[in-house]
Amino acid sequence: MRKKSGNQTLTLALSGMMAALVFVATYFFKLPVSITQGYIHLGDGFILLGASLLGWASVPAAAIGSALADLLGGYTLYILPTFVIKGLVAAVAVCALRARHPYWLTVALLVLDIRVLNGMAGGTAPGLLRVGVEILALLGIMVLQYLFPSLARFEASLADTLKNACMMALAHLPKTALMTAAVVGAVWITLINNTTIAVGLMVWPLIGFSLMAFGNSGILRKIFDNYVPKA
Repeated sequence: MRKKSGNQTLTLALSGMMAALVFVATYFFKLPVSITQGYIHLGDGFILLGASLLGWASVPAAAIGSALADLLGGYTLYILPTFVIKGLVAAVAVCALRARHPYWLTVALLVLDIRVLNGMAGGTAPGLLRVGVEILALLGIMVLQYLFPSLARFEASLADTLKNACMMALAHLPKTALMTAAVVGAVWITLINNTTIAVGLMVWPLIGFSLMAFGNSGILRKIFDNYVPKA
């Protein structure tokens, strides 16, 4: 793999901006729906907009922006399901736009929301579905440990970067598990009760994300050195 150029840095910055737009559209422009114990919002529109403008870079933006809206909005039960489902919405939208498939695929995923399933099942989603979503969320977190750092370090297409992130996550599984456990543990501590959530809302934006990235950087630097051509 080659070290990256400015184009990848621009893509990374635009992905971060789209995540912020998805968060704002989801968090501030919403209408509660008592039947499903959730809400409808404008965030999905920005997810589809991101898919058309950014391609695969919209997938992590959709997942992170939507999950952050649930976290700050008090819907902590739905953070992981939202992370997975909204990422899938963006992925299917990209596929539909590029392959010109019928848009019913995207619409189907837009309505496949855990809040709707909870409302239909008396407040609890089916056990197998919940386990499946949690497994997908865990795998997504594992891959994300490498995705954004790879975008910042190497020059490759987004599809190749995603493939390389998956391969590195599996090839260095013990270190991947360590980084993932740190992230999951920190989030779990944040969500223990209302007090920890309130503290987390102050700590995470100030130093939480940067401390997590700094802690992972030492591990990732050694891993990435294995993929940089020797001079």
